[in-house]
Amino acid sequence: MSILSLAAITWDIDLYRWIHIGLHRDWLDKLMLLFTYTGDGHIQIPLLLAACVWKKTRPYGLAVLACYVFVGGVRLILRDLFSRPRPTNLDFSQPVSWGAGMPEWLAKTFDIIPYGDSSFPSGHSATSFAVAFMLAWLLQGTKHAWIGWLAVVWSFLVGFSRIYIGVHYPGDVLGAAGLALAGSAGLYLFWKKRGLGPFTPSQKSPEPGTADTAAL
Repeated sequence: MSILSLAAITWDIDLYRWIHIGLHRDWLDKLMLLFTYTGDGHIQIPLLLAACVWKKTRPYGLAVLACYVFVGGVRLILRDLFSRPRPTNLDFSQPVSWGAGMPEWLAKTFDIIPYGDSSFPSGHSATSFAVAFMLAWLLQGTKHAWIGWLAVVWSFLVGFSRIYIGVHYPGDVLGAAGLALAGSAGLYLFWKKRGLGPFTPSQKSPEPGTADTAAL
């Protein structure tokens, strides 16, 4: 059993309390739930598959989908390794839910308040950061770079929403961001070196000594 499964770090609890309780506003609840839902696989996977089907976006869609699968898979391993209890188990937690006034089928779709273990790292945050970071890497230096930056802002909002609604500690989200950053950077370099995705063979990383030979 891991240390994280026994007790949470003090600063993590304090920061969680400040965001989840201190920043709570009734008018923010539905907005935060919407941001959380955009981080769910029911939303992300269909969009990524659609990007893979459309010829114009296929090179980007395949790269981002690969990053989504890779980071999501590593996250599952870490989840079982750490087995950290969710903050919903804390006495002062007040998980946010949709409440009444929503059709039953839709309420079940938006039922994203899980209890129990498997808190670290945040799954919604990990895949959202993976999508955003990979997109930012791929679009850097192009006229569409703003899309990557917008995606990064969105991913941070997804992560923040997970803390706000009461299902993850800040440390869970930070861990997810670190995992996604490392995973996306590694896959981006892999993609670029082999001229995959949106890269042409001329954009491949040169083999050692190639640049020097070409200069001669």
